[in-house]
Amino acid sequence: YEIEGSSCLSLFEIYRHLNTSANQKQISILDLHNTLAENPAIKSIAGFYSLSDTDGSFVDNRISAAKTAGKKIKKAKKITRLIRLIPYVKSVAISGSVSMTSPKPKSDIDFFVISRKNRIWTVRFLTVLLTHIIGQRRYKATIDNKICLNLYIADEKTVFPIQNIASSHMIAKMLPIYQKDVFNRFLSANKNWISKFITGFEKNFIINNPTENKRDNKNNTLISLLETVLAKLMSERMVRKTPLAKPPHLIINDNALVFYYPHSKNMEIMERYDATLAFYKNKN
Repeated sequence: YEIEGSSCLSLFEIYRHLNTSANQKQISILDLHNTLAENPAIKSIAGFYSLSDTDGSFVDNRISAAKTAGKKIKKAKKITRLIRLIPYVKSVAISGSVSMTSPKPKSDIDFFVISRKNRIWTVRFLTVLLTHIIGQRRYKATIDNKICLNLYIADEKTVFPIQNIASSHMIAKMLPIYQKDVFNRFLSANKNWISKFITGFEKNFIINNPTENKRDNKNNTLISLLETVLAKLMSERMVRKTPLAKPPHLIINDNALVFYYPHSKNMEIMERYDATLAFYKNKN
């Protein structure tokens, strides 16, 4: 899966992300090293592993991408200082290529936002409005280093609706930059299905009880009305702008907003992954 995403992995990363569905028996890291060394389909350069037919520049590309990711993370943290002021925002994390340390210099920065329950549309509207006003929103052809707001969850106890290897790795590699404890509660709510794809996932985070923001607990009739209106207007617009994306890869409801313009990245990644997996199974 990682190689299909144009990445390469260290031995420890491969060991940490072994697919439990294919590796029921635990093996040692030494056994893994020997297995990889004996596999002609795998090559290693400077401690990183990739498929044997991958371009030899993959190590340099990863190191360069890691430096690019560092710069983008700094920018994301600055913008989050403003986003955290928006009512009903409970947590913010970086996702996508930046959190996976594999962005290109002109890549955008994907944000994952957890809102208060029954306020997902209000949070979506206000975050889009804020990033647009300060000139940092990804909009039409303006992509370079801009903020892409395409993942929202209403309440940290919500189970992520798209459950496959692409989603599991996306979530596992997210980088929380506001209210990490709230984000970890989201991970806890999703650990059962993610652990089916990533060995030991449930051991990678610590759950603490986050401090509740009293303003988030207040129900406001006017805001509830606004939420209803925004849900109708924005959901219709999202469906129009994503003609190529269909369920289960497109989720637009009061519990989760998972969408990409103009088509689903999750669907695209899974199609490439399945095709690559089938190719190497037939090859062997």
